[in-house]
Amino acid sequence: MTAQTTQQRPPTQTQELAVFDNRPAAEAAQKLLQEQANLSLSDIRIQGDINTYEEVAAMGTTVGPEAGLLIGAFSGGIVGVVFVAIYSTLAYGDLVNTPFNQLSIVAFTLAGAIFGIFTGNRIRNAQLPAQKQKGNSEVPRRFQLMVEGDAEALTQARECLGYPTAS
Repeated sequence: MTAQTTQQRPPTQTQELAVFDNRPAAEAAQKLLQEQANLSLSDIRIQGDINTYEEVAAMGTTVGPEAGLLIGAFSGGIVGVVFVAIYSTLAYGDLVNTPFNQLSIVAFTLAGAIFGIFTGNRIRNAQLPAQKQKGNSEVPRRFQLMVEGDAEALTQARECLGYPTAS
């Protein structure tokens, strides 16, 4: 029998290295660690309460009065077009382009938008705090920089980011 020599690798562990309140700072730290050739880290990732795509979408038009404005204006415009089609057909026997019909569509669109703003605001205020946070850019978020490596590599990574190490 031939003797096999195995080299013991130090045990690796996944650990939270740092916590940031915004994603760009976490990404900068992640990039800094990835550029360090002397660190033997196998996995450097960001875990956060909300990822980049969700953050951008949530802060835009998916919550509250912004969503209500868009949905209300669209719905009001559709109702206005249906109203004009029915009214014009009954009054003139055909679809006719009159100033009253144009004004009716604009009025229904504006009424829908205003109603949508109030409804969207009311629905948003009724949401749980965790759901409200998605659409509120003023609420701080928590982004954890998770790193996998042995104890020595984790210590070097902390020093690289400027965090003191426990003695």
